[in-house]
Amino acid sequence: MPDTSSSAAPSLPDAPALPRSSQLPGGVIARILPTVSFTFVCYLTIGIPLAILPMHVYLQLGYGTVLAGLVISTQYVATVLSRPRVGRMVDVLGPKRIVVLGLSRALQVASSHLPPLSSTPSRSPASLFFY
Repeated sequence: MPDTSSSAAPSLPDAPALPRSSQLPGGVIARILPTVSFTFVCYLTIGIPLAILPMHVYLQLGYGTVLAGLVISTQYVATVLSRPRVGRMVDVLGPKRIVVLGLSRALQVASSHLPPLSSTPSRSPASLFFY
């Protein structure tokens, strides 16, 4: 039986150290930041209505839970109906141009909603879609 206690174990080669954030080239962060920002804005615009609209319809406007569910369902129906067209547009125009067009349109729509939000809301169900 060989004596293994006296022989020294071969040393492992040193693993390369990960670069520190100060050593990363500025181009890496500049390339990642727009994607992360766009993803954050997308999830925020999806999450806020899902959290607020059902309670607003049910508690503030006084409608039933079925209408509250229908209000949320319109978001999913719009997604299903728009995906094929948007997919073709991305194939033709490119993803960057579509993102810029989509964000500019979202900003335009959001800015058009600012004046009515300051006044007293209407109690009609149609106001949920045009408000």
